[in-house]
Amino acid sequence: MARFFLTHPVESFDKWLPLFDDDQVNRKAAGLSDVGVYRKVGDENSLLIILEGNPDGMKNMLASPETAEAMKEAGVLAPPEVFSGEKL
Repeated sequence: MARFFLTHPVESFDKWLPLFDDDQVNRKAAGLSDVGVYRKVGDENSLLIILEGNPDGMKNMLASPETAEAMKEAGVLAPPEVFSGEKL
């Protein structure tokens, strides 16, 4: 199983978090589960999201127009940078 580390800035963490939480059903449908959400020390609107699951599901979710629209609504300011890896 792969882990995915996504970073991106948002307009407001307080606006973004409830919308991210509400989107859990779509992440689950893509074969992904939440591992954790972190904010950068000193910049609460710079995020690190860690997900675990299916690489194809992650790729499809990130390419989805629905995901793009949800991210826009949530105030995501830039496409996420994604690092994926598998535990050794």
